[in-house]
Amino acid sequence: MQIRDLKILSSVNLAVSAALLCASYLILSEPVSQPSARDIAKWEPSVSLTTEAPSNVTAETQLAEAHSRPLFRHSRRPFDPSQVTVAENVPEPPPPPSEAAPTDLQMTVKGVLLDGKTRKVLLASPETPDGIWLSEGAEISGWKIVKLGANGATLASGQQNLELKLYVDNAANTVGSP
Repeated sequence: MQIRDLKILSSVNLAVSAALLCASYLILSEPVSQPSARDIAKWEPSVSLTTEAPSNVTAETQLAEAHSRPLFRHSRRPFDPSQVTVAENVPEPPPPPSEAAPTDLQMTVKGVLLDGKTRKVLLASPETPDGIWLSEGAEISGWKIVKLGANGATLASGQQNLELKLYVDNAANTVGSP
């Protein structure tokens, strides 16, 4: 671009700027009219929104009827104590279950460690869901670990023995399996 072209472009910019300044001065110099001086059309709805209030006598009778017939009762009549029947020979609820001895469903073997003289089993129960490492002879929930093997552990409590396996063979528990 040459200097002559820049001079022409500058003079055009100057003229446009001057025109914009004059226009903004004329717009801003006009007086602002007050809202009260403006003509505003009155709103006149075609439908009347006023209604007559119901008489107090009608409202009281409707309220009395609502109280005499409760909404959420199947018969929608007030409570009548003479119609109440007393149930007889209702069985007593069963006593709460006592703390059951752990079974293979309540206590599971998560792991077995057999390394030379170290023999431990990782048992999980409802009290210890992550499991706890125990050695032979240790007790948990009233059960004593009497035997550890590669496939699980044997626990004893009094005369009962409970064998917990590390790997449960679910195929043997299905119906129709040999």
